[in-house]
Amino acid sequence: KRRLEKAPKAIVQFVGDDGQAMAGNARAELGLEQGDVVYVTGFATYNAAVDTVMVDATGVYRREDK
Repeated sequence: KRRLEKAPKAIVQFVGDDGQAMAGNARAELGLEQGDVVYVTGFATYNAAVDTVMVDATGVYRREDK
C-alpha cells in the first residue's frame, strides 16, 4: 500500500542522447534492485487528467546508505 495514496503516480522513462526512450528493462540495464532509492534528473510533465507525473530521465543516481 502506498504511503501517500492520493499523491500522483510517477512514470519514469530513460531517454538517450537522441531523445528517444531506451528499450529494455531499466533495472537490469542500470544495475538497480527493487527497493533502491534513486534520484533522477531530466524533464517532468504533469498530466492532471490521469493524475500522473511523466519524467523523461537523462540521469539516475542511487542513494548510498551510510
